[in-house]
Amino acid sequence: MTTQAQQRDSHPYYMHDAVLGQPDAIAQVLDAEKNAVSELVEIVAAAERVRVVGIGTSWHAALVGEYLLRIVGGERTHVPGIHSSSAPIRRNWAPVIPSS
Repeated sequence: MTTQAQQRDSHPYYMHDAVLGQPDAIAQVLDAEKNAVSELVEIVAAAERVRVVGIGTSWHAALVGEYLLRIVGGERTHVPGIHSSSAPIRRNWAPVIPSS
């Protein structure tokens, strides 16, 4: 079913509003998922190797993740954002490999 678009009083593009709302949206997710985020931080900090894998839009998010993790970890941090078609296909491949 198609509904008629609501009349907008501000900017005519919904994408504009979505882009401007990203910082608040990210803050809300991090606050709501703080326990999961803390657990992930511990896993990544203890890992020997981390790969961020995605396809389509999630591949673009993986590239952003690669960039952000490099900022946090410094230039010597290697966390590749990998397109899933290029990811290693092995049964024993773990996305996070704990340090020994």
